[in-house]
Amino acid sequence: MSKNAKSSAKGQHTGNGHKVNGSSDVTAHLTAPIPITDTDSPEHANGNGHSNGNGHVKTIRPVKARVSNGRLLLESHVGNGNGAANGSRDTAPNSVLDAPVVKARVSSHDTQTIDTAGSTTSRLRDSDLAELRLRLKAEEWPLASSGGRRKAHRRELPYFMMRHRSMRATSRVGHTRQRMAARKHGQSGPVAWIARLVIVMFIFSFLATAAGFGAGIGGAAYYVSKLPPVDPSHLAEAINTNGISSQTTKIYDRNGNLLYDFVDEATGRREELPLSKISPLVISATIAAEDANFYNNPGVDLFAILRAVRINLSGEGSSGASTITQQLARNIFMSREERQSTSPDRKIKEAVLAIQLTQNYSKDDIMSLYLNQTFYGHRAYGIAGAALTYFGKPADELTLPEAALLAGLPQAPTEYDPFVNRDAAIRRQAYVLDQMEKQGMITPEQTIAAKNETVAIRFTEYSVDLKAPHFVYYVKQYLEQKYGADVSEAGLKVYTTLDLDVQSAAEKVARDRIDQLKKEKATNAAIVIMKPHTGEILAMVGSVDYNNTAIDGQVNVAIAERQPGSSFKPITYATAFKKGWTPGTVVLDTLTGFSNPGQKDYVPKNYDGRDHGWVTVRESLGNSLNIPAVKALQFAGVQNTIDTAHDMGIKGLNRGTDWYGLSLTLGGGEVTLLDMTNAYSTFANGGVEVDASPIMKIEDAQNRTIYQLDSDPIGTQALDPRISYMITSILSDNKARSAAFGANNPLKLSFPAAAKTGTTDDNRDSWTMGYTPDLTVGVWVGNSNNDEMLKVTGAIGAAVIWNKMMETFYASPQFVELLRGPDGKTHKEFVQPDGLIKTWACSAKGDINDLFLKEAPPKGCTTYKDTNKQLHSAPSTKPDNQPRQKPTPMPGIVFPTPIP
Repeated sequence: MSKNAKSSAKGQHTGNGHKVNGSSDVTAHLTAPIPITDTDSPEHANGNGHSNGNGHVKTIRPVKARVSNGRLLLESHVGNGNGAANGSRDTAPNSVLDAPVVKARVSSHDTQTIDTAGSTTSRLRDSDLAELRLRLKAEEWPLASSGGRRKAHRRELPYFMMRHRSMRATSRVGHTRQRMAARKHGQSGPVAWIARLVIVMFIFSFLATAAGFGAGIGGAAYYVSKLPPVDPSHLAEAINTNGISSQTTKIYDRNGNLLYDFVDEATGRREELPLSKISPLVISATIAAEDANFYNNPGVDLFAILRAVRINLSGEGSSGASTITQQLARNIFMSREERQSTSPDRKIKEAVLAIQLTQNYSKDDIMSLYLNQTFYGHRAYGIAGAALTYFGKPADELTLPEAALLAGLPQAPTEYDPFVNRDAAIRRQAYVLDQMEKQGMITPEQTIAAKNETVAIRFTEYSVDLKAPHFVYYVKQYLEQKYGADVSEAGLKVYTTLDLDVQSAAEKVARDRIDQLKKEKATNAAIVIMKPHTGEILAMVGSVDYNNTAIDGQVNVAIAERQPGSSFKPITYATAFKKGWTPGTVVLDTLTGFSNPGQKDYVPKNYDGRDHGWVTVRESLGNSLNIPAVKALQFAGVQNTIDTAHDMGIKGLNRGTDWYGLSLTLGGGEVTLLDMTNAYSTFANGGVEVDASPIMKIEDAQNRTIYQLDSDPIGTQALDPRISYMITSILSDNKARSAAFGANNPLKLSFPAAAKTGTTDDNRDSWTMGYTPDLTVGVWVGNSNNDEMLKVTGAIGAAVIWNKMMETFYASPQFVELLRGPDGKTHKEFVQPDGLIKTWACSAKGDINDLFLKEAPPKGCTTYKDTNKQLHSAPSTKPDNQPRQKPTPMPGIVFPTPIP
């Protein structure tokens, strides 16, 4: 048979009418003629070939490639002269045996096999086709004379510089190379490639502006050579050097008495656990909270970095981008100073070390190191210590809500401390649970159940010599917000404003009164004592017993939001005074309906259930009447009153006017005792607001002073001094409150003082706030779990503590010495500022004599005429001969008149 005959068969086809069920064969075009041995035995194939007329095919250029049993068979096809197969399935064995044989990979999970007339055809994926072409090219067959193509460029280039798939396939990189590497080396193949790419990117960006390209190569090698080794032999040394041996911070009172020493942080609860001893819920929660792509990334998350850069540059907020591996690298291989740095050099070093950690350790090893090295707060290093400290159980017994709570702590252990800020801890726990659900780790039903489950936190920290614990942890949180989360390891000496003797006296006064009120189901109390002029916190009692879990003693009620009751009224009246009211303004106190769009009228009632007719503001505020206070808020405006509260130092009340409504003046908004004490200090300070401060001085590890409290700070003028004095005049007027409290009441001291009580519905909160020109004391009594007390009003509960604390303080020359101002004097008397006059004015109540602004003396009647719906006429709905309700006798004090 002649070998010069040629076939022009090129197209894909099926012969003899056989249908291939929608699949198509893969045609591999060889680049050189393939000799076929002559034979008289015809091959019968798919009938797509054109013969030379005698049924014999000498040479075939393009052929159909089929994959059968993992081998590529290059078959020749013989037609019958007219392109139609003759139906016979005989083949010439030597035709097949003489053809080149090339191995080809067929994906086991994406291969469709079709049986067509006794032959087997497999459909290949794009990736398999790429590898097939790669193998064929590797045989180095010459180019076809008629192809006119250039030889493929075989020089290997970096993957990211190759534009076309063909270039990548030719150079054995890209998807095909990744598959080959994965089969040979496991998942470390692509990780190593990405790691090298990231290192190159970081090094080039860091060195580009410092030197030319040639110098940059040498500089990169030098930079990498400076990094600490990450092999196992150096890991333990790095942990001991940078992990837990940092200098620790000490907290003192104002006189140098040690309150808390963080030096034992390094010897806190630590136990190295393998992952098998840690609940899988903890691992899942940690990944969800810190690094969702932990098991897939090479130690850094490029997408997270780009997202963080975009957010930070856009001004929309801030976002971190550190993976779990980066955090581990930072904590182990960097000193405290390096960890606090935000320089690009530190970021690059962290990223490179994280990549090297990934190359030297498995993901499980890294996770184990992270969980055993991380600080969870309260001297708990590692998940084992955290589980014991917060829940008193081993780490492998943690439940889903417990695991989510602990996983949320490392980002800010003090901010999310459940003993100090339980609400923040629960919000963080909810975020972690939501992330776990989003990533498919738990079901929506499990998320809801975990959020609804009350987590029983048991504080089981080992015994330490800790004084003023609530104040100490408040200071620590304050420092972390100011200097960063590593402040406890910064070697600082922090001299606080607290006086340990005043603190001890306040703790005793609170405990004594709560002991007397146990039968009335009052279990807890909190006290804040401040200097108005400087904002110094002299004492902070967060509970009567820090270690008593039965009363939630670890919760610092001094910084927890509670409803203040009527103690908020002075802020309302101060706002009304800004708009023209005075202590002499007369208001009608009668049952009144206030419109409430979409709801029933709001109808407040006085504590004693009576109407009192026309009353002055002095009488209304002094006797804590509710109806006039609501009218005052309506006149002043809810938003204006909230603005005044913010100006005076209250940081809450941010839910909007619709949330609070007119009940705001009766204590319908939550505030903290610390903020309320700050606000009352503004009254005491002549309307000047000075932020509360727990710190007097801070020294660094080298004994250099890095912070000093100004002894004569410049505050913010929140109120006109004359308006501030009007409020003070009312709150210090014992006669003005005698109708409700009696002449002999706990707000009356042996020296001038202004004070106001507050009681919430069902006697859940008892408040008293009061001050002199030099001292402000705020007191709360109640139950941390918000249980009701038995008729423990502000006057019966908190006022007795306030009275005792004030008298105790001023009876001590040592304590009074603390109140000396920059002029070296103390001040017990309130001084009326210029611009006020006391004069007579007419009103619906008759002639009155009270304070007015000098530039706005009374002109005509001072009666406030409101347009509210009066439900009945004044003065009272009760018969005049009905006896007045007597107060419930309470231990320690007896009052002759009803107590609001």
